[in-house]
Amino acid sequence: MTNAIYAPMYGGGADVIRQKKGLRKSAKTREHMGELELIGIRMAEVAAASNIKRKGLQGHKACEYECYESSKTIATAIAKIKNS
Repeated sequence: MTNAIYAPMYGGGADVIRQKKGLRKSAKTREHMGELELIGIRMAEVAAASNIKRKGLQGHKACEYECYESSKTIATAIAKIKNS
């Protein structure tokens, strides 16, 4: 589900983040993120978990979709913060 969280914020999964940040393939992406990035990811994770539970979602596809949608909402908010 991590890559579903990362995709709306970075345009792809952990490999894309590593590439954009010029990191080695073995680098831990979160160790190279700023405070706003880390908070955004955590907010997306908490929102997704809450929605999955509230909606009673089960299965990989349903949960992955909810992670993506939750992250998309947070990514939009972060973009507004960065552009204000």
